[in-house]
Amino acid sequence: MTQREEIKELVKEAVNSVLDDRSRVDAVMHREHHEAVQRWIERENEKARITAKVKAQIFGWGIISIISAVGWAVWNAVKFLVKE
Repeated sequence: MTQREEIKELVKEAVNSVLDDRSRVDAVMHREHHEAVQRWIERENEKARITAKVKAQIFGWGIISIISAVGWAVWNAVKFLVKE
């Protein structure tokens, strides 16, 4: 190997080393990433909880509306039958 090739190889190794160091995630960035992901998961869980609660309320009010409609129909039928 010539001196020029050795220098070229050393420069290549140095540049690769610097680029590798820059591309690595340090401990602070890693922790911040985990915290951000955790906050995102918590937001998604909260959205899912709220959605489930709203669905349950809508279902409940639907049932109450159906029962009320049936009750109203029965009441009117009884009134009609009693009148005659």
